[in-house]
Amino acid sequence: MSLFPSLLAAIYRFLFFQQLTSNHLTDSSCPHLASGIRYNQTLRTLGLSGNNLEGPHFRDLMEALTTSRIEELQLSYNHLTDSSCPHLASGIRNNQTLRTLSLSGNNLEGPQFRDLMEALTTSRIEELQENGWVQRPQFPAPVY
Repeated sequence: MSLFPSLLAAIYRFLFFQQLTSNHLTDSSCPHLASGIRYNQTLRTLGLSGNNLEGPHFRDLMEALTTSRIEELQLSYNHLTDSSCPHLASGIRNNQTLRTLSLSGNNLEGPQFRDLMEALTTSRIEELQENGWVQRPQFPAPVY
C-alpha cells in the first residue's frame, strides 16, 4: 500500500488556494473537481480559467460550489455557453460565501442568460469580472 495517495489527500484537505489555470481540463474533469471541492472545506480561491469545462458535467462542479466555502471562483475562458447559465445560476444562488466571480471570455449570451442575471442580483458577489470590466456595486435588477 502506497502512502502517497493518503498524504496527497491530507494535504489537499487543507488547501486555501488552488490554481488549475490552463491545465487542459475538460468537462470530464468536473466530477473529480467537484469531489475535491466537497472534501476540502478550507478552499477559498479556485482558479479554473483557461480550460474547457463546458458540457454536461459542469453541473457537478456547480453543485459542489453550493456546499463549499469558496470566496473567489475564476472561470474565464472556459468555453462556457448559454447552456451553462442555469448551472452557474444555481451554484451562485446556493453559495453563501462567493464574493468574486470571473467569467470573461465565455459566450454566455442566449435565452438562459436571464437565469444567471437573476441569480447575480440576489447573490453576495461583490466583484464580477466579465470581458475586461469589473462590476463592484450592487447589481441592478435586470431589464427585459
